[in-house]
Amino acid sequence: MELQEFRKELIEDVRSTAAAYGEGSSAAFVGIFSNYLVNAEVLPDFEATFYLGAGLRNRKIRIDGYALDEFDYTMNLIIADFQGENAERTLTKSEAEQIFEWPIRFVDETFNNNLHKKNRDQQCCCGFN
Repeated sequence: MELQEFRKELIEDVRSTAAAYGEGSSAAFVGIFSNYLVNAEVLPDFEATFYLGAGLRNRKIRIDGYALDEFDYTMNLIIADFQGENAERTLTKSEAEQIFEWPIRFVDETFNNNLHKKNRDQQCCCGFN
């Protein structure tokens, strides 16, 4: 299968999954692609958990899921910046660096700024509070 064909099928699958389950396209993308990663044994397992918020100095924080590897006690934090566009998108280095900061800020806010206390009275879908 060529890359363009795979991309087209993936976007169609994301759209139909989002419509069928009444979820956003980003959540559908994360669910579908995480299955690819688990089946390829890149991730041991995957737990969908969405959190979007702001931390210290209104820094953006986002998590779409995580995978805990009980063998070596590592945790993979999963984020997605899925746009769902048909046209190819080029991600610039500065955009990528900004996106990679989201989970780092999440960890920082969790350990250093009591993120769980800030979200106690707010609704959170992540299971971390």
